[in-house]
Amino acid sequence: MKQKIFAKLLKSIARDRETCKFSRNNENLFTRNSVLSFATIVLFLLEMRKSALQARGNVFFNKLLGGFNIFITKQAISKRRNSFDHTPFEKMHKAVVQEEYSGKYKTALWKGYTILSVDGSYLQLPREKNLVQAFGARGADNFPMAGVSVLYDVLHHWPIDATITHSNMNERTECEKHINYLCEYLPEVAKRSILTLDRGYPSLEMYSFLENKGMKFVVRCCKKSLKEINDSPIGDNVVTLKNGLNLRIIKTDEIFGKEYVLATNLFEFTLLEILDLYAKRWCIETMYRILKEHLFIEGFSGKTVNSIYQDFYATIVILISVAIFQKEGNKMAKEVRKHKNYKYEYEVNLSNLVSTLRDHFVHIVLFHPNEEYVESEIYRITSLIAQSVLPVIKNRRFPRKPKPHYKAKHNLKVRA
Repeated sequence: MKQKIFAKLLKSIARDRETCKFSRNNENLFTRNSVLSFATIVLFLLEMRKSALQARGNVFFNKLLGGFNIFITKQAISKRRNSFDHTPFEKMHKAVVQEEYSGKYKTALWKGYTILSVDGSYLQLPREKNLVQAFGARGADNFPMAGVSVLYDVLHHWPIDATITHSNMNERTECEKHINYLCEYLPEVAKRSILTLDRGYPSLEMYSFLENKGMKFVVRCCKKSLKEINDSPIGDNVVTLKNGLNLRIIKTDEIFGKEYVLATNLFEFTLLEILDLYAKRWCIETMYRILKEHLFIEGFSGKTVNSIYQDFYATIVILISVAIFQKEGNKMAKEVRKHKNYKYEYEVNLSNLVSTLRDHFVHIVLFHPNEEYVESEIYRITSLIAQSVLPVIKNRRFPRKPKPHYKAKHNLKVRA
């Protein structure tokens, strides 16, 4: 999907009266034209700046109003954003995913398959009693946390489905929800996709569920798995489970110096191809790093349950914008260097990409009415992104560091 099509979809949903009517708390809200209109607040929440709400509002509305001396208080912003729920951002996410996977555009494939992965994580929330009641707490300090789960296209770098839920979430249950969503709304993608899962997901019930949904999968198993898998010897074997399902079990002790066990219903690929396929799952771990370290998803702009949902789904939309501009920026960077003999391939600097989008994307691309000007600005933004690149050094391996003892800390906003 091109950047201008993505921008048009976001603008149309933010300015859609039906979106406003469906999401607002009261039918009398957002009925008059004002500076703090529904579309303005929605797009304000899509801005990537993570400073304090007042400072963020000062910068945003100063740019929006062209320097006019109008002061918008953080209380006014908070009151407006709590007048509607998170559904506009969820609608944006689903709309752009439906468009991208409609068959109109090329997406990255592995041997004709879309490679998907599901993984869960936890987000640290502001220390508020209402958030503990809504999402629960974890750790010895009883710190408020939310559980999140994402269905991710690891080659195309798109979050296809995302949920935020209680901190005691069941990852297998969330995975089943993702697969149900995929089969219902993107059936063609489900037919030609392979799901990769880590050690927390395999079970007899999960294998049966995926087989009944017609999903192809590669799953990493724990050391203590089902008896049939445990008894399988080192190498490439086929076992039959209690439910009659035939699975291919790949065991090797050559990866990272320890036993590596994969279960799959793919029989047409070689052992090395299956190992290479599962290794691609690591991109979903990288996705969580982008969410937490680059997009600072834990720097929530409010302390209500509604604001947590809004910020989460808004950040998922922002993650898609990062994937789109990263793809176009990499194309431009590659085109510039195609006649030069470099030792490494180069990709755009993600930190620079995020800061460039933060400063330009919402104000220019989503607010300016002139389509020709917007298109020229998109090209300029992409050029800025393509200028800052980093070398890609392949096949690097580092020993995995043990996790440090978890110590809860207050979730501080990044002053950016």
